[in-house]
Amino acid sequence: MGIIKAIGTAIGGSLADQWLEVIEAGEMGDQTVFTNGVKIRKGSNTKGTADTVSNGSVIHVYPNQFMMLLDGGKVVDYTAEEGYYTIDHSAMPSMFNGQFGEALKESFNRIRFGGITPTAQKVYYVNLQEIKGIKFGTRNPVNYFDNFYNAELFLRAHGTYSIKVTDPLKFYGEVIPKN
Repeated sequence: MGIIKAIGTAIGGSLADQWLEVIEAGEMGDQTVFTNGVKIRKGSNTKGTADTVSNGSVIHVYPNQFMMLLDGGKVVDYTAEEGYYTIDHSAMPSMFNGQFGEALKESFNRIRFGGITPTAQKVYYVNLQEIKGIKFGTRNPVNYFDNFYNAELFLRAHGTYSIKVTDPLKFYGEVIPKN
């Protein structure tokens, strides 16, 4: 019975993933540094796999955004140029992009993995604007002994600072957790 369920899941999931998607940045507010890409699902395709980007899909990149396309955790493409970016080398073929044979092979490949796709493509965005007004401070006073005045002082600090990501690939590689 499990093989029949896997075949049904593979066919249904594969057909849902054939649709070309439109992807935009998620919540990209003035205090957001990093966010994921979300699929705009206003049409008839509402059941596609979350971590797939079909070949031929369109990614929107707005001003001061850096877009990264990951395939299996590896950055395979990126751009900071604003406009529309069409995927032309995804591991997820689409029959709507003239790849019927490859899409059929991918559907049969899903059966081997219990009906789901073994690949994962994700889109992430980095905010390239300066993020201002980040507050810092000490909650409790910090004890400090000054040798010059021979006095024990209790110091408090507070203020604001700003950050700006200048190397988004290095930022992704060294700062962002991979989960």
